[in-house]
Amino acid sequence: MMSVTFAQGPFRAPWLAGMFVAPAFRGRGLAAQLIAAVEREARAAAVARLRLYTNTAERVYARAGWRTVEYIMRSGKPYALMQRELGQRRMRGHHRRFSILRSAH
Repeated sequence: MMSVTFAQGPFRAPWLAGMFVAPAFRGRGLAAQLIAAVEREARAAAVARLRLYTNTAERVYARAGWRTVEYIMRSGKPYALMQRELGQRRMRGHHRRFSILRSAH
């Protein structure tokens, strides 16, 4: 797990990062399928919330139910800081939440 500091303060991971659909395959719903698969895996691991930041795909994530919580500047470019509430599901026999995703940044 990592911590990233933005204007609203530090945000703990897990973060969705590094997702990319090649231009030749865009417009086929693949991004939505990838997002849904990541969310399923996160829920199965009892992750209650995912975060990400993007400067190119805010609309894609918004359509998948993510909400923008802040806009930030990084390297002179505006980015949307987004999050998705997944709900808390306890893994049978486990009382800890597991972080399966972390930022590549």
